[in-house]
Amino acid sequence: MEAITISQTELDVRPLSPTIGAEIHGVDCAAALDDNTVAAIRRVWLERLVVFFPDQHLDDETQIDVRTALWRADREPPRRAAGARAQGGPFH
Repeated sequence: MEAITISQTELDVRPLSPTIGAEIHGVDCAAALDDNTVAAIRRVWLERLVVFFPDQHLDDETQIDVRTALWRADREPPRRAAGARAQGGPFH
């Protein structure tokens, strides 16, 4: 997978396997995430089903803010792969 560029947002996406999981680099989760960044992250999350943000040092409140930005009530929740059992947001 190549870097994804949406507007001013470029993410370094590194797949963890051929079918599932990715590390996302190039985003500071402690900073406010703009809509373009959220859209780019959600696209990777929906495509890879599991995402990790390595080297992030987030307190509890910031983790909740990131989760809220990625899984807002006004958006349709991500669809799980057939047979998948995991539920919840990206930090579940």
